[in-house]
Amino acid sequence: MSIVKEFTGGRWWEIEEDYLEGRIGSREALVKQFAHVHASEDEILDFVDATARLSPHFREFQKFCREKGIPLAVVSEGLDFYIGHLLHKFGIEVKVYTNHAVFAGKGISVEFPNSSEDCDSCGTCKRDKVRELAAHSKVVYIGNGMSDLCAAREADTIFAKDSLSKLLAEEGVEHIVYGDFGDIIKELEGIV
Repeated sequence: MSIVKEFTGGRWWEIEEDYLEGRIGSREALVKQFAHVHASEDEILDFVDATARLSPHFREFQKFCREKGIPLAVVSEGLDFYIGHLLHKFGIEVKVYTNHAVFAGKGISVEFPNSSEDCDSCGTCKRDKVRELAAHSKVVYIGNGMSDLCAAREADTIFAKDSLSKLLAEEGVEHIVYGDFGDIIKELEGIV
């Protein structure tokens, strides 16, 4: 979101409103918003380096998962180039499923290698990834946004905050509200 806010000159908001109101899916929103981003990959990565912060206690959470033998994956509606850049910068090795950015000059188009044939609204189908994992083990899902809703419904345990928590509460779906990854570690210690 910060990237489109920074590099579209304000043209992102109308598209975001359409997404938030359910008139378009995240895939269409990403295509439209990033079509208005006119910056090079280096310019965007400079901005990301200056503004992005690692979520509090994420390193401890990753260590907790490794020590307990819990597979960890990032499933995101973001774009591979900046997510990969940040994970490398912070020294985090984790499986990532996300959308793919294609740069042409100062323009960006978005490809969807993790989409689903069953769903034409999401770029990365988080629900399908949860279903794949659920075939082999219990799934703990952590999310905070609208694009997490379908996937969260499929998980065995849900940690939610922000708009995801609100949406789940409206549907009556049981979930654990969290503030940061330290909260999640404390809760999971009682589960695993």
